Amino acid sequence: MSSVAVSRLIIPVLGLGMIVSFASSYYLLGVLAEPLAAGVGATPGAVFSALSGAFLVSAVLSPFGGRWIDRRGGREVLSAAGVIFALALTLLGLARDPVVMVAGVLMLGAGMGVGLYGPAYAVLVALHGEAAKKPITAVSLVGAFGGALGWPLTLLMIETVGWRGACFVWAGAHVVLCLPLYWAVLPDGRAGGRPPASGRVQWDGTMIRLAVLFAGAWWVATAMSAHLPRLLTRLGLSAAEAALAAGLMAGAAIAVRLIALAPGRGSPVAAARAATLLHPLGALIAFVGGKGAAG
Repeated sequence: MSSVAVSRLIIPVLGLGMIVSFASSYYLLGVLAEPLAAGVGATPGAVFSALSGAFLVSAVLSPFGGRWIDRRGGREVLSAAGVIFALALTLLGLARDPVVMVAGVLMLGAGMGVGLYGPAYAVLVALHGEAAKKPITAVSLVGAFGGALGWPLTLLMIETVGWRGACFVWAGAHVVLCLPLYWAVLPDGRAGGRPPASGRVQWDGTMIRLAVLFAGAWWVATAMSAHLPRLLTRLGLSAAEAALAAGLMAGAAIAVRLIALAPGRGSPVAAARAATLLHPLGALIAFVGGKGAAG
């Protein structure tokens, strides 16, 4: 395969990696928590407590992941994260007691800390520099299918091969699908590429406001990613309907990214304001309207 053909595969490969990574970690327990809890003799609350710990592990490891990307490049970090995800999912699939379950969920947090969008974007910045904005948006567009497909696919797996089988299938997707593609298509970050930016972040007023904004947005988004399908079942939807409806939220994220790719798109600030307002509006509609509005 020519180098031109390989370069054209970079965005699809990164996007596929993000779909599998998000679906098998960030969105996984939205539908897997209850059968997992029953299978290991725990409560769903214990599973979600472990998930909270996983998100904390992810946050603590994120700076390390950034330094690792700077030193070794995105391909190596993505590949290592894929191995971590596969091991965590295998551990979950083998879990027979709450202790092993907690260990598996915390290991998922380690994978999330180093293996979600950060290394994928680093690959694109190394290749494109300041022109990386559109490729990054394209990868985030494909990666948004991690929610749109993740919840329904995981539910389908649970119904066909059981929750343990679902863990093993996602682990296999990392090893059999993502890892070979990373090494066949992605450039070696140590060979050429652009040097990492030097200097420290200037914590002025604008940066502090941005940090508060994005921390709050991710706090809400993370909580919803973990609980949305279960919340929708409490409104009267079946498990399948809830997974499908939850996936529609990811579909809206895909639509926003398509708008961002279109010429003459609006200001990112305006998009952030609209998103901030639409989220509580959607929650209010579902709360007032019940089952019909939630779907």
